[in-house]
Amino acid sequence: MNLGPLARQVDSVLILAGGMGRRMGGTDKAFVQFEGESLISRALSLAASFGPVRVASSRSRAAYEALGINPIEDAVAGFAGPLSGLLAGFEALGHGLLLSLPVDLVGPQASDLQKLIDAALAQRRCCYADLGDHRHPLLAVWRVEPALTEQARSILLNGTGAVRALQDAIDALPVDLQPRAGHWRDLNQPQG
Repeated sequence: MNLGPLARQVDSVLILAGGMGRRMGGTDKAFVQFEGESLISRALSLAASFGPVRVASSRSRAAYEALGINPIEDAVAGFAGPLSGLLAGFEALGHGLLLSLPVDLVGPQASDLQKLIDAALAQRRCCYADLGDHRHPLLAVWRVEPALTEQARSILLNGTGAVRALQDAIDALPVDLQPRAGHWRDLNQPQG
């Protein structure tokens, strides 16, 4: 979807696609089909109008390269969780605004992403999706700077390794996306 001149650009969009897919029987979720399209293709289409897109994944390198994507490896080997992919994205960007988007979340619209970006710009802080009954910490806009990168590294290596822990540590703000959340699906399990 192209929002034209209305779309606020970020410095980088990071699609988090590096999970082990344990709940999917070890399948690389990025290449799972949903409504006739791979999850990675859906995420790329959604993200493209917001800025340069990168994919964090330590799997299926040849499949990504066949799509013209050079994925960045997680910061810590061995499937250390999504914070490892985020840290790799932070390190690759260095400084600026980064939108993170999990590959297995379908349903968010460009207007939802724009709402997150607008909030992060207005509040000058990290903002994440609040779905009413829970947060979705991986759908977020990050203000990347060296201090955030170091904090992420510390939590990954010495703490819980949870993205929520990083968001709590930096006092990230929830952005209410509840009205649309009923149309979202987190495809981290086989559908059927």
